[in-house]
Amino acid sequence: MQGIAEKLEWIQLSLGYFLPELLLCISVVIFLLVSLFPKALGKVTDALALILFTSAFILSLIQYNEVSSNVPLFSGMLRLNNFSIYLKILIDLGAVFTVLLSYSQHERKGEYYALIATATLGAHL
Repeated sequence: MQGIAEKLEWIQLSLGYFLPELLLCISVVIFLLVSLFPKALGKVTDALALILFTSAFILSLIQYNEVSSNVPLFSGMLRLNNFSIYLKILIDLGAVFTVLLSYSQHERKGEYYALIATATLGAHL
């Protein structure tokens, strides 16, 4: 049995590899908060979505160069390898293109982008 200190160390080491997913979680919260104020922040939502999804894409690209073999995350619950990172990059590109194609076409943008971020996060896992 592992002690609590060892488990916390595993979690701390795993969080460094989990940055794109953490950014997508934060993006969901940001988009839901933006949707509470549609008139004040409605014009910034498209640019914010593009910045956040592009940042997730860049973080995945950085991860691709850092990982060389199978990396167990969170005590082996997840595995990270180059193929899974390659799929994350493709998924992030799809999210960026979705944002670009739907630019200024939706009235309730915050909820729409929160849905895209949630789907992207689910595909990452």
